[in-house]
Amino acid sequence: TGCPAFFQNGANLHDDSISGGVCLVLSLFLLIVCLMGLVNVLQRGLAGMSTRIIYKATNVNGLIAIAIGTGITILVQSSSITTSVLTPFVGIGVIQLEQMFPLTLGAN
Repeated sequence: TGCPAFFQNGANLHDDSISGGVCLVLSLFLLIVCLMGLVNVLQRGLAGMSTRIIYKATNVNGLIAIAIGTGITILVQSSSITTSVLTPFVGIGVIQLEQMFPLTLGAN
């Protein structure tokens, strides 16, 4: 009962390699689908006025942007969250990469 290559006692190296390959391919596929969905949702949600507001809020002097990145990180207690929120914004074109860089420096 069950798949002979997955979760079986006494599986050999070949079975483990097949299992690892299948899991790798499935996880990469799921990651790509989820990222495409995230970008799609963000593009729909940030259409119009909110895009302009975010762009204007992040279009500041580099030193101020570093302070803003530091402040956001202090508020959420995680530089990973700050960076993870900013990265899709760059991907969908809400902010420029040059605007994200000082915010990320401040976050870290």
